[in-house]
Amino acid sequence: MFVNRTEELGYLEKLYKEKNARLLIIYGRRRIGKTELLRQFSKDKKHLFFSSDLSSEQEQLRQFTEKIYQVTGESFLQTQAFSSWEASLRYTFDHLIDKIPLIIIDEFPYLCVSNSALPSILQKIWDEKAKENNIFLILCGSYMSFMEKEVLGSKSPLFGRRTGQIVLPPLRFEHLKDFFSHYSKKDRVYTYAILGGTPAYLQRFSDKRTIEQNVKDEVLSKNAFLYSEPRFLLMEELREPSIYFSILKAIAFGKTRLNEIVQETGIDDRHKVNKYLTVLRELHIVRRKVPLTEDKPHKSRKGIYILDDPFFRFWFRL
Repeated sequence: MFVNRTEELGYLEKLYKEKNARLLIIYGRRRIGKTELLRQFSKDKKHLFFSSDLSSEQEQLRQFTEKIYQVTGESFLQTQAFSSWEASLRYTFDHLIDKIPLIIIDEFPYLCVSNSALPSILQKIWDEKAKENNIFLILCGSYMSFMEKEVLGSKSPLFGRRTGQIVLPPLRFEHLKDFFSHYSKKDRVYTYAILGGTPAYLQRFSDKRTIEQNVKDEVLSKNAFLYSEPRFLLMEELREPSIYFSILKAIAFGKTRLNEIVQETGIDDRHKVNKYLTVLRELHIVRRKVPLTEDKPHKSRKGIYILDDPFFRFWFRL
């Protein structure tokens, strides 16, 4: 089910119609609908859509070669995979763009796990070839800190090459009527308070069931998708999920100041806890609130931390 995203689709269509090299960066939280947005946009266009994973570089190159073969039918690609990303990208720019100008790489950070030099390789080829091509290259990713620092950041090889970026937000409350047309407005408010605007979560609930039954079936049932969702997300995104878990649990139960979080979690180092909180803020799971009267909010000692994600807030308080 695809709902809204009219603003993002309009921007994508605008860029698609331009006649020059375009590099678009799309990123956002997992389950927020990035892949579905790109599939919706590209469905009526000639395109190459490559979804990367955490397999080895050799396997990724084999899969990328197979994708190119599927859209071009070039016989040599059927028997021999590209030996490097530089070779595959050069082929893309030199031979593929005239036929298929729209190239989408989903979960770009996964490719960089197996080859950290990939942004530099892409930057080198982009600088050499982009002016001669009508390529529309879209790099998409869920590792928000990686996309912001390693792709968009000033120290990234790709810095200054992007045409634009889309940070895909959760859906707004008014869009819930498209998911739950049989719910009253009051019930949609309750549902939004539980799930927030994450499309993958909203699709798990049904307006043919009561909210209580939805929670029992989709959150409290041990076999349900949402039963361990926050735990799985922390394990996917972070290196020390147990520490982040304890911090989120502390905040959920009212330990909202830095000193309280330090005491509740048993982590003695305040600076270390501050770094963990910064990561959670970058992921938009936690938000820091400071009184409006503070002159220097970033230095204020009156700041408190709250769970910004509705489903995390609901789940940790169960």
